[in-house]
Amino acid sequence: GVAVRMDLKPCPFCGKPGIIETDLSWNGPKYLALCSDYDNGGCLGMQGWFDDINDAIKFWNRRADNG
Repeated sequence: GVAVRMDLKPCPFCGKPGIIETDLSWNGPKYLALCSDYDNGGCLGMQGWFDDINDAIKFWNRRADNG
């Protein structure tokens, strides 16, 4: 997949930057937000795949204090 940095908050688990990964092998693109820096101490935290990149970003950026 293609990894892209978007307007993402840091990882909610370790504080490293987040990225969006795109998978084009599905029937249409799918988007996954995840912790970007596993090789440098990131935790590889992630959420599920989304059909819409904006939904993946919203889900990643969601925090307990903003529902």
